[in-house]
Amino acid sequence: MVAPPFEAVAGLERGIWDAARARRFDLIEGHLAEEYVGVYDPGVRKARAEMLAGLPALDLQRADLEDLRVTPVAPTVVLLTYTLHIEGTVDGAPLHATCLSSALWCWREGVWRNVYYQETPVAAAPRAPGAT
Repeated sequence: MVAPPFEAVAGLERGIWDAARARRFDLIEGHLAEEYVGVYDPGVRKARAEMLAGLPALDLQRADLEDLRVTPVAPTVVLLTYTLHIEGTVDGAPLHATCLSSALWCWREGVWRNVYYQETPVAAAPRAPGAT
């Protein structure tokens, strides 16, 4: 079967964040490949099961994907890159972050699967000397 247009994957990525806000972790699980790996701040790598186990601690109020770019890598592989703005709580602690994010999706057995996700926090811009 031929993979659908690469742009369809952008909708799936947005759908994962919508599912996280709605606490529909089952929907997220359905999009992840068995060998999924995520790399999170501060340099933590999580396999699929570990990432899914941590989701209930997340109470996401906002997840905005900005400047989402779709880059075909191969006929059945697409790379997404975007800036992510998130707000909410993790285990009750405030979460406010802006990250540069990337996700790698592969077309397998008739469906797109997320095999890799990575986010890097955007450092706050340094203040100019004498700025108030």
